[in-house]
Amino acid sequence: TLFRSPLIMSASHLVNRQISLSDHVDAALRNLCERTGYTGYISILDNQEILVLRVIHGRQALPIITWPGSRSPAWGTSTGRALLARFSDRQLHDFFASPQVVSQLSGTTQDVSMLAASVARTRDAGYATAVNESVADTASVSCAVGDPTTQEAIAFCLSFPQQLATAEELQRIATLLKEAAITIARKTGDTQVS
Repeated sequence: TLFRSPLIMSASHLVNRQISLSDHVDAALRNLCERTGYTGYISILDNQEILVLRVIHGRQALPIITWPGSRSPAWGTSTGRALLARFSDRQLHDFFASPQVVSQLSGTTQDVSMLAASVARTRDAGYATAVNESVADTASVSCAVGDPTTQEAIAFCLSFPQQLATAEELQRIATLLKEAAITIARKTGDTQVS
């Protein structure tokens, strides 16, 4: 029996490695959508923008649905801020200095130092929120997880009608998402999630 234990643990580790980060996130988010009735989104950062990969429809109707393939400025979404919170300070500086982001921010009331502070708060909290920001009358709470082996990172969020976004509900959803992120991080070896 002493010799089987490491073998079983090694086999278990290999099985977890064969399941992709996307699969882990999808399974966790489907469970959360079922539990809460809210709509779930899975997104990645692509060329300084958030790209929606998947939508899992909940029971609560949203005023506006963002469809797979949709893009938004990363700094203007909770999923974007969750992914940007994984950046080093240098990477974050380079992100905000990129011509695409400078162009996106031109003519808006957004300020880089304010946005960087928002990303820092997300890093400290382990999640990001947005209420009536890039999508009108909608609230969302997001977390991000990664796989150090593949260097990929994915954000996932629950979105719901703005009128349900009390401080208590935002915190409840944040807690559920953070628990899911921690579970996924343990499987992928992601040390940035705590």
